[in-house]
Parts: sequence; structure tokens; C-alpha cells
Amino acid sequence: MVDWAGIPEELLSLICQRLDSFVEYLQFKVVCKPWRCVSYNYPLPQFPLLILPQEKTSSTCRRSFIGLTKGGEEFDKTKVYELDLPEIHRHRCVGAAGNWIVTVDMELDMHIFNLFSKVHMDLPPHSTIDTWPFEDPTKTRTQLRDLMVSKVFLTYPKNPSEDCIAVSLSKKLAIARPGDKTWTTIQNIPFVMDVIYFKQQLYGICANRKLYIVDIKSDPPKASEVNVSYSLIPGVARYLVEWSGELLQVLRHEFPKEVGGIKKLCTVAFDVFKLDFANNKWRPVKSLGQHALFLGINTSVSVLASVETIFKRNCIYFVEDDRMKYYGRNLDIEISFDMITGKPRLVEPIYLVEIQAPKQALERVYRVLNQRRGSSLGELQIQDPLEAGSVAATLVSEISRRKGLKEQMTPLSEFEDKL
Repeated sequence: MVDWAGIPEELLSLICQRLDSFVEYLQFKVVCKPWRCVSYNYPLPQFPLLILPQEKTSSTCRRSFIGLTKGGEEFDKTKVYELDLPEIHRHRCVGAAGNWIVTVDMELDMHIFNLFSKVHMDLPPHSTIDTWPFEDPTKTRTQLRDLMVSKVFLTYPKNPSEDCIAVSLSKKLAIARPGDKTWTTIQNIPFVMDVIYFKQQLYGICANRKLYIVDIKSDPPKASEVNVSYSLIPGVARYLVEWSGELLQVLRHEFPKEVGGIKKLCTVAFDVFKLDFANNKWRPVKSLGQHALFLGINTSVSVLASVETIFKRNCIYFVEDDRMKYYGRNLDIEISFDMITGKPRLVEPIYLVEIQAPKQALERVYRVLNQRRGSSLGELQIQDPLEAGSVAATLVSEISRRKGLKEQMTPLSEFEDKL
């Protein structure tokens, strides 16, 4: 009989340092007490864990998770895990921090829930935020829920029981702690698109393109505009992400397309800026270096990539948000997964958040995640549209050969005086 508790701590430390995924880290912790004690000395693996949405008609309480591992042939062996979670049956995930998630049920009651210890804490009901009631007879209960509660952000991700502050984005910004009876709505801030807890300060980016800082210690909490020049570039969505100690603002651009008579809203480009605090300016970012960004409906993070990881450096991973279709009138919008390469390059999924996609799209999600390079419906260059190896360049080359034309294209620089 192997004495697992008797393995030397030095050896356990070496094992713990080599754990690639969040799931492996948890499996290591539950072996026995000595193993669990060693795990506390090492940070959680930063690789994302994808939560798949629950079927609307499903009676099972099991939820599916995708763990993305690295190393050798495991690039092509994406693992799907299942957990029995009756506590969040038919709940929607609206936020995540570590192994904690924030869920909202059909009655708009919100909870903080630990996926593995199953500890849960109640947040105030959404009805206490003064944007309620929201009436629209054309929307289903599910659609109203998804429109009213877009994101809940936790300011203390390791252990929400330790003075955690939850920040809800529901048209207006609201703040609460576990156990509070009501949300405190911040009145002096316009429509908020994203928030981040950066260097012990809470920041929010608004639809008016301005950045605000929120004093969460004041009573009541107040927001004030940060004296920084704001971007003139419009965007359908804005994200705040911490990247190597810098505060990034990422703008996502969409454009409607019609394919086979079906209208789609497709992401076509991103703009990335970092905040220069010294000069109060947003400065363009041309490269993410060794990092990749994961932009989620309700969680966004930067991840350090290398040749050993499944993630590609200088990439932005994202999923189209199908809740946009609820805003449309007489539009049949289908969800697509696009890979846009350029500088930075853009690809697919998300970090610890549900993909809010229709059932027919899930097969594509699995296929994308099980391919080494990923799959795409389209590829669009941010800079040179005919960069070598791109879909556009390959297509032009094939057509040129078929028509007996020169494959070498005249560079655009020769036409600048005519543009």
C-alpha cells in the first residue's frame, strides 16, 4: 500500500509546479492533507476553464466544463469534465473569480458559489437595483434575465467571504456585499460597459467612452471621472483587462453580414489601448508580447503564453455574445465563431464563463477546441489584407493561377497618392 501522505514535501512541490490545468490542481489538493498544504504555496494555474451552457430543456443537474491542457500530444486532447451541481441548475453564470462563480436564476436572485466546495453566499436580489422594473412584453423571461444582469464582478477573487464586494453591471453600476439585503446603486455614472478592480481601485468604462473611478469606501459609494483623454473610436463593446501591470481598454467592432439570407453580427476587428497614467492618455498597443487576452461576456483576463501552451501569444480569444439578438427587431441573427488574424491576432473562446450560444453552435465549439490551431468561418487582416498565409492572400493566389494572372500583387504603397 502506497503511503501518499508520506511523500516528501520537496517532491510534492516539484509535482505541484508542473500542474498544467485548474482541474489537475484541484485533483492534487484532494489527495490528502499534506498534499493540500503544499498546494497553498503555489498559485493556481492560469489556464482557462470553459463552462458550457446548460440545455434549456435539460432535467439533469450536471454541468460540463472544458479543461485546456498543454504539453506534447495533449494539444489535441481537450478534456471535458462533468460536475453534479443541482445548486445552480438552470442558473446563468454572470461572473467568475478563481473557483468561485456568480449565478443568477430565473427569479433574478444572485448567488456566489464555489464550484468544488459548494459553499454559497447570497447576494441581494436584482429587484433592489433601481433600474427595475424593466418591462418588455416581446421578451421571454430568459431574455429579460440576460438583458438585466450582464455581469457581476468580484473584487476579492481568492475568498469572497473576506470582505468581498460584488459589482453588478445592469445598465447602472451597483455594489453589494454577501449578506446585504439591497444593492447600492451608484447614481452619478452613466451606462457602464465594463469594470475592473485594478491596483486596489475600482474602474469603470462607460458608453460615453469615459473612464471612471469608484470610491467603494465612501457612504454612499461615488464615482468620479478620471482626467484622461478618451478614445474617439466607437466600439460595440469595451473591455477592461489587466495586462503585465498595465490597464488595457479593448474595443470590439461588429458588422452585420448576410449569409444565405440570414443576418449575422460578426466581430470584424479589435482596438487595444493601454492607459498612460503619467500623461493621462490611452496609447495604442500594437502587440501583446508573450500574452494572450481572453475576453468574456462576464470575465476578461490576460494569460502568459509560450511555445509549451495551447494558447498562442499575441492573440485575443473571444466568443460572440448572442444576447445582442435580443436588442434587434425582426432580425434572425446567427452566432458565428470567427478567427481574425493580424497584429494582435484574434481567435476564439472564453475564460471561466458560459458560452451563451444556441444549441446548433455547440458542435462547432467542440470542434474548434479540439483542433490545435482552431477553426474559423472567416479571417480578416487588421493591417496588410494580403499578408502571406492569410485566407485572403491564399484565395487571391489561387484565382490568379487559375486565370493565368501574375501572383505578385502591386503593393498598396504605390497607390497612396491616388487614395
